[in-house]
Amino acid sequence: MYKIISNSCVGGFIYRDNIRCSYQTPFIWNLVDFESMHYLIENFRDINFKKYDIKKDANWSFSIVVEDKIELKYIHYKFDKNANEILHKDIDVYYNRIWEYIVDKYDKRVNVMLNNTSNPLFIFANGWNPPETILTYNQLNILNDLKKDNIICAVDKIYPEFTNIKQTLRNTGTAKYGANPRLAKKIYDEFLK
Repeated sequence: MYKIISNSCVGGFIYRDNIRCSYQTPFIWNLVDFESMHYLIENFRDINFKKYDIKKDANWSFSIVVEDKIELKYIHYKFDKNANEILHKDIDVYYNRIWEYIVDKYDKRVNVMLNNTSNPLFIFANGWNPPETILTYNQLNILNDLKKDNIICAVDKIYPEFTNIKQTLRNTGTAKYGANPRLAKKIYDEFLK
């Protein structure tokens, strides 16, 4: 079973819509910045994923911060003071105690991940444009220099000089809605099927 470490929601769509299995890691339905992903790639086997804190920003958005080095921004898990019960709207979740929900899901998915003996597959992908998920040329070069065979990058153009990373074009249409599911299917079809 694939152990997908994704920097965006694309990982969740791959599990839900393409592989159609339970989530094997906590790296779904969130955003993970480049520095965190880079640290994950280089240190995955040595990280204590159970050593974490939950962080709340001024807008009541929450993140899990692992070992003070890796931040998972839970952009689809939202605080709603009127939601006394967990409310699901597609991939978004609303709850007036959303931090409890985030911690519960994180803990369960970390346990699954730690019991999954597959090698991690690192996916840098997003079908639309939050700036922190679009890779720069320099970042692609850093990933290429790692010389790992388990990195997939969705890019705006294919760079033939980067032979140590798998690349696919990320352009999946101009509309924000639906871009990530289309990109997830494309990655699944090209690399995981």
